[in-house]
Amino acid sequence: MMSSTNSIHPLLWSTATTLGNEAFAKVTSSKILLVGSGGIGCELLKNLALSGFKDVQVIDLDTIDVSNLNRQFLFRSQHVGKSKCLVATAASADMAPVPVNYVPHHGNVKSQKFNVSFFKQFDAVLNALDNVDARRHVNRLCLASDIPLIEAGTTGYLGQTTVISRGATECYECQPKPTRKVYPICTIRSTPSQPVHCIVWAKELFTLMFYHGDPKDKSMLYEDEENVEESTYMDAVVRRRPKSNNEIAKYVKDTLVALYITEVQKQIDMDKYKGSKNPPKPLNLSEIEAGLLLDIQGAPSNAFKKRDYQSNVWTVSQCVAQILSCTSAYYESCKFSSKLMQEFDKDDGVAMDFVTAASNLRAHIFGIENKSLHDAKGIAGNIVPAIATTNAIVAGLQVLELFKILKHKDSNDASNENLKQYIKEHCRYTYCLRDKTRKGYYLLPTKLPSPSDECFVCRKASLTIIINTKEFSLKDLLDKVIKKRLGFNEPTIMIGGEDGSIIYEEGDGADETFIVNLPKKLAQLPCGGLIDGSSFAVEDFTQDMEVEMIVTHRDEWDEKKEPDGFIIVGGNDKMAAAARAGASKEGNVESKKANGNGSHDNGVTERNPKRPNSEDIDSSSVPAQNLADEQPPSKKLKIDNVEEVDGSNDNEIIEIE
Repeated sequence: MMSSTNSIHPLLWSTATTLGNEAFAKVTSSKILLVGSGGIGCELLKNLALSGFKDVQVIDLDTIDVSNLNRQFLFRSQHVGKSKCLVATAASADMAPVPVNYVPHHGNVKSQKFNVSFFKQFDAVLNALDNVDARRHVNRLCLASDIPLIEAGTTGYLGQTTVISRGATECYECQPKPTRKVYPICTIRSTPSQPVHCIVWAKELFTLMFYHGDPKDKSMLYEDEENVEESTYMDAVVRRRPKSNNEIAKYVKDTLVALYITEVQKQIDMDKYKGSKNPPKPLNLSEIEAGLLLDIQGAPSNAFKKRDYQSNVWTVSQCVAQILSCTSAYYESCKFSSKLMQEFDKDDGVAMDFVTAASNLRAHIFGIENKSLHDAKGIAGNIVPAIATTNAIVAGLQVLELFKILKHKDSNDASNENLKQYIKEHCRYTYCLRDKTRKGYYLLPTKLPSPSDECFVCRKASLTIIINTKEFSLKDLLDKVIKKRLGFNEPTIMIGGEDGSIIYEEGDGADETFIVNLPKKLAQLPCGGLIDGSSFAVEDFTQDMEVEMIVTHRDEWDEKKEPDGFIIVGGNDKMAAAARAGASKEGNVESKKANGNGSHDNGVTERNPKRPNSEDIDSSSVPAQNLADEQPPSKKLKIDNVEEVDGSNDNEIIEIE
């Protein structure tokens, strides 16, 4: 063995000895694609460089932010603002003991240049992404190119690693992903009952006050002048903006009086809250005036300069003072010009101070629990703390699975059937737990699940969509269902199935004349339209993906229980048949029947509701040892591939429709 390792760099001897010469040769000659170079991605690149991998390509669209430096250890302060993949590949190449070819691609993985042909050149793909949309896209490209995909994700102290192989294992979309939480506009604007409702409202107010472009499409609190029942606050907030320092205090006072006194009293006088158990109580003018007298001066006042500034719940007067401070800061920053285009960012301290203060004032009015700055930031940004150690653990597990795959990859097996069988039998779905099991384990490996027969991605199962075909337009179907819910990138829509007539298409060479169909209601589309019992097909060449959908029409919808206005269920199962029958006969299918568990519909049938996803749970309260010890693998905790949920737009669970 010694003679065979003479040509190997000393730092790689242990890897070569452990794997064996033949397997190590496959490692050094392999070609690997890494998608994502953030928390997990940095750890992966370090592992690959120190394990002998010489040919790696990395795709990432993101740039380095100062908040990344505490856990993404390939980056330094001088790298802030630069491309993550450019810096990460250079840093990892420098630490590699042998010359390597690490190629960065600063771009979106959904770009057309990263197509099936591009993916086919690699031996395996490693995912280190932080959003479901990109993961679904990579999953589909790996299935289409028949390349093993090694997935990983972390949520705080919890993590997971799994392997996906076409036809052999469950794909990323075999199990339904929880949809983002949707709050109806009426709840946010008029009838809040939870702190999150008030925080969403405050974020909308932030945009209304500080976005000086056209806020009409930016904030749901905006109301047009032609609105017959226009709210009382529009003049104060939008049409009387301050033009100097001397006008800021009056502007803030008028805005707060309009929002928290006049508008609330108007709604009460209209019997808006008649019969309500907790009707709102407008603020007292004296409370607003007292807050305006506090000494802020563009920074936290003396009342806020304590060490527990972020953990204390502010009083009404302190909230008013903070709103005045934030307003002064923003207007002074733009020198009172009309160029102020401030959009909410939870990492902007001033923005977060404003949202915390404004939401607490609204919560006070409606008798809802107030939140500290720390708690409000967690809700506003959907923050789960990113733990560097968890990232390192799952990245290490990914590379171990990669070793297994490469060791048993046979270049003479064109169909990869032997490799698929090996992956199915020997690779593992491994959970990283916060609390050890009764046997003392923090890592819990389980067998890889088989593909779901109901998966429309890897099993080509049809889907049923229950929808009001007289109200939903083709654009609604395209944006809300096909792209947002089902994850298609550049879809072509055909009425009558795969051999039907095209009514819309995107991508290179797409016929733009089909754009005229977008505003049409589904029932009014060409070729007989989409009505009850009809079918249509969706095809995406960039993903080598197609699905057939069967339409069931339903007239009546409960906006509170079913804010999406549509339900999707697996078309091959009994549940879908029952949903279609119920919608046809009664015209009113309960969301519970369609979803299988009574939860908000998530795009595919909830086939295993006992297998929770990380977006559904508070990771700090999960009794991981119970999940690991008392339940079989199919019922254990499943962290749904969410790395570092840090409040970015891709991961934010708060939506309003």
